[in-house]
Amino acid sequence: NTLMRSLGTSVGAAVIGTVLAQMTITMGGYTFASEAGFRVSLLIGGGVGIVALVLASLIPSGRPDEHVEPERAVLDERPAVPVGA
Repeated sequence: NTLMRSLGTSVGAAVIGTVLAQMTITMGGYTFASEAGFRVSLLIGGGVGIVALVLASLIPSGRPDEHVEPERAVLDERPAVPVGA
């Protein structure tokens, strides 16, 4: 789990960094990331989040169905004998 989170963070940062580096504007001799670059970055992040939500919802819970009754163990099939008989 930790490894996948670390890889996801690294890859995500690289992708967003590339998008912001490619979508720039120049003002007063300085280069800045453009507003469109930030919008595209947010759309990418939102899209990845939705894909992750869909994939996570497809993972089975691993819990048994709640409406299924557990099997009852048969302790003893002999007839009950009254005490003192």
